[in-house]
Amino acid sequence: MKTLAANRINWAFSRTDLMALLGALIVLVVLSVHSGDISWRGYSDRIACVNNLRHIGVSFRTYAADHAGRYPMQISTNQGGSYEFMPPSALAASSIWRHYRPMSNELVFPTPLVCPTDARTMATSWALTAATAGAGKIPFNMNQNISYFVGLDAMEIFPEMLLGGDRNVTNNTPSVIDVFRTGATAQIGFLGMNWANTNVGPGWNNRLHQYAGNIVLGDGSVRRINASELKAQLKISGDSSNRVAAPN
Repeated sequence: MKTLAANRINWAFSRTDLMALLGALIVLVVLSVHSGDISWRGYSDRIACVNNLRHIGVSFRTYAADHAGRYPMQISTNQGGSYEFMPPSALAASSIWRHYRPMSNELVFPTPLVCPTDARTMATSWALTAATAGAGKIPFNMNQNISYFVGLDAMEIFPEMLLGGDRNVTNNTPSVIDVFRTGATAQIGFLGMNWANTNVGPGWNNRLHQYAGNIVLGDGSVRRINASELKAQLKISGDSSNRVAAPN
């Protein structure tokens, strides 16, 4: 007669089986940690971008409080603004950065003008040249020093207008290039206001935040929105053109 012990199956691991299992577990742990690190880094970058735009919004509004409710784009350079670099100036497209420079006192440093997800040259001084910036400092003197577009016609009295936002905005969705369909140059265009066809019009390309973006409004509030939400925001902006200048 066969005994119970004789019918038992030996489930013991061999040393080889144990090593193979441990190796598989190590690989899974490494992949999990790496994936989590990427996810956390992406999340932290988005939060940093939102904080940058909050800082920019507060700076714009503080500047306006000291200049009769006007932003730099509405004030002459002779009075500390940037009006002379507005369209149709020949320098408008290459001088988008100049709309931020008048707020150097409010911003304190130019570092908030670069999104962490953007491969831009972050300026570390408001000086216009390397010589005046000082050793080891990067001057603020070109569009490559900024990640954010400027709402050229934004006014403090219109809280829903776009004041600024991520430069991957476009008025020709879907698109993977930083170009506007209309406007004098590749960097200056109109987002419009009313769009019946949801397959075209304002949106975001995949250069920064994967077909989404952050905006700061005239009231200083910051929102992370997709293409359809951008269209909805434009409809209540109070401006039919919504002209913006985005650095390429």
